[in-house]
Amino acid sequence: MEAVLGGTGAIENTVRVTANARTVSLSSGTPDGRSTSRFGTLPSGAVFAEQTASGQGGDIQLSSNAVGATAGISPHGFLTETWTAGLRLGPVDGPVRLTALRDNVRDSLLSFAGARDPGTGTIWGGVVSNSASLQLAHNGSGNGQYLTATGALLRGHNVINNWEVDASAGAYWTVATAGQGSVTLGLSATGMHYDKNSNFFTLGHGGYFSPQQYAVAGIPISWSGRQPHVSFEISASAGYQYIVQDAALFYPTRAVSSQLSYDASKEQGVNYNVSARVDYHITSHWYLGSFISANNANAYQKMAAGVTLTFLTQRLPTNTGLHPQQVPDWRGVQPLKF
Repeated sequence: MEAVLGGTGAIENTVRVTANARTVSLSSGTPDGRSTSRFGTLPSGAVFAEQTASGQGGDIQLSSNAVGATAGISPHGFLTETWTAGLRLGPVDGPVRLTALRDNVRDSLLSFAGARDPGTGTIWGGVVSNSASLQLAHNGSGNGQYLTATGALLRGHNVINNWEVDASAGAYWTVATAGQGSVTLGLSATGMHYDKNSNFFTLGHGGYFSPQQYAVAGIPISWSGRQPHVSFEISASAGYQYIVQDAALFYPTRAVSSQLSYDASKEQGVNYNVSARVDYHITSHWYLGSFISANNANAYQKMAAGVTLTFLTQRLPTNTGLHPQQVPDWRGVQPLKF
């Protein structure tokens, strides 16, 4: 669970300044002794205390249409702490965009916050991804294409070093319009490769999805629209995914002398991704946003939901059809979907 309190303002209607404070609470529950998975240096089936983590962090952002930057700290109170940062070069609707990002890997409590081994007391985990990505895109009247390539170095505390490369490409077409709403149909494909498989929770692993071969292709469809009070978007994608993960030592950093290893694995099957967003302009000063999503893109099922409540210092009547242009955030996303 994550809660964020923030404020944002524009300078000369061209530069956005944002500051956020956030509190994060994580829990992976208490084992019941029936699992065959291993944790730290404990054997399979071991019972140990509930794994939890909580802390407070924050970030500041500075952005315009062409450039964006952010700097912050991961939650203070985690067993592992670090700094985060990001840089965007390229206009929001431009053909080329370069993004560099240093951020926590949030696949699990181990990868995000770090954990303490119940057997030895050793702290490990807290994986950070240092990535750079290049996006080429073309958008014309609701139809477009895109190609994104990313490379990253992954580092953690008492965790094996890793690197990854991935690429994604797609195209989309507006197939129907009605009033201020539209339906878009597309094609998408993604490929990914990690140098090492660090998908486990024994000492030295990072606890994050890191396949040696990953490919997924899908057909996304979305329906979006807006009125003076409400804007919405409903998206769904169905496709097929292929995952290969290499064998890996129980203790890849050699913190424990052992030649035992996890078996290699190969999986394939249906891939899905569904999401919905509804934003409601309550009054001239208050704005409510909500979202829900679910997917199985990383070989496990993930669900998320959230709400945001925003106070607008400048009055915007709810009965107007005006949709003011906003200065984007550092990633290039407009904060409010008027």
